[in-house]
Amino acid sequence: MAIDVALLAASVVAKFLMPYAKKGAEKLSEEIGKTLGASAATQAVDVAKRIWTRVKSVFSSSKEQTTLALFTEDPETYGTALEKLLVERLRRDPDLAAELQGLVGASMGGERTAVEIMAETVGYVDARGATISGTVGGIVYDRRPTDAESLSGSEPGAPDAHE
Repeated sequence: MAIDVALLAASVVAKFLMPYAKKGAEKLSEEIGKTLGASAATQAVDVAKRIWTRVKSVFSSSKEQTTLALFTEDPETYGTALEKLLVERLRRDPDLAAELQGLVGASMGGERTAVEIMAETVGYVDARGATISGTVGGIVYDRRPTDAESLSGSEPGAPDAHE
């Protein structure tokens, strides 16, 4: 099965690199440890460190180095820029994509994967393929337009002219 590099980059940045950059290894470990225990915390933070080290190692141009430095200082503001760079790199380097996919999906000694532990810690819900009904609150990240919106040319989430 082909790896969706855009989704992988989004997961890497939002679930691993942002919390790691914002909180640091020690605070992130404490936060995960409170709900999931020390072992899960140690393993998840180790994966986050390994992902951060690997991502840093593939960016060498001055533009990429600047983006990494800005992301380290302000992850919220520069997360999107890092994600875009990572998507470009993953498209050119399928081995890197496979390596990161392996780290993100690594089992943490039970039924949970690294990405599930980190998603729970940062409050990130991955609802790909889900059918959701009722009221949903929060931010929808990278929402794609519905077929009706695409056909009508309206913006995603814009009210229908018939409403």
